[in-house]
Amino acid sequence: MPGTCRLIVKEKRVATDDQEFSYISNDADYRHLEDPERYKLLYEEVGSVTANREIRWRSEWMYHFQPRAGATILELGAHNGPNLLHYGRLGHEVIGVELSTTLIATFETQKQLETEDVQARISMRQGWIEAFLPDKRYDYVLVTEVLEHVIDPVNILAKAAECVKPDGEVYISSPTQHWGNNTHVRGVPPKDLAQWLEQANLEPISLFTEPHGWTFCMARCKSLCA
Repeated sequence: MPGTCRLIVKEKRVATDDQEFSYISNDADYRHLEDPERYKLLYEEVGSVTANREIRWRSEWMYHFQPRAGATILELGAHNGPNLLHYGRLGHEVIGVELSTTLIATFETQKQLETEDVQARISMRQGWIEAFLPDKRYDYVLVTEVLEHVIDPVNILAKAAECVKPDGEVYISSPTQHWGNNTHVRGVPPKDLAQWLEQANLEPISLFTEPHGWTFCMARCKSLCA
């Protein structure tokens, strides 16, 4: 789009790991939180980062998640699809929602290399998490490494409550403290997460931090959203 090109030219370019970026910054530049178009452009850039062109499943974020066999799983903020691929290979039906088309492109390339049965179990939907309209409810909803990035974490958790089955579970992981570049806009300490869950009509089954600085939670719908 011509307008997008003009925007990029006007931005100060930041060099990181031998790449130049217009929106990713090590400064506290959070203008994207007030500008949806800028937010989208930032995450298109995230998908162009060399490290994000490779798909890496992170066991240190997921080892508390133990889904039952043959579960249906929805991931809100699916990045380039490591959880879709991992749990799809294990026999689960997994759908991801992701805003960034560049991250989705990396996933789709890998998906074509999977066996036909895995390909049939995994899919990605492009768009804003907040605008996602589920056609059914899921056994599990993943909100992993997402709440530290988004405009409003309560809206994301409310969408999880909308999408999970009444007897299903929402799995959450995020860094406890604020760190990193400007894609990280907050930390997720347990006290804050507990308040956001309450506002989203969810309640924690377990909520804790671990020494490496991560917050984990398994939550469920309150009777109000069942």
